[in-house]
Amino acid sequence: MPSSQQDFQDRAFKGRVDLLDKEMKEGEVSMLLKNATTADTGVYECRVVQAVTIRQKRAVMTFEPNMIIKLRVVEEHFPSLGNK
Repeated sequence: MPSSQQDFQDRAFKGRVDLLDKEMKEGEVSMLLKNATTADTGVYECRVVQAVTIRQKRAVMTFEPNMIIKLRVVEEHFPSLGNK
């Protein structure tokens, strides 16, 4: 993500979130969460907001989520190689 967007990220996600297609062709957005842990388990909402320009009047706008994602991260337990 561009640094301006990273400035608004929660510190729990800083450096771990990236856009798969930074150009967002055809208006499609996919994000990648790196190094996910069980602490990341939860409900996430995707909201798309149009940036306000200097020429636009300031307004408080509420947007419904475009998508709600329920993420569950589980630890994988691999059998020890010594216990065959």
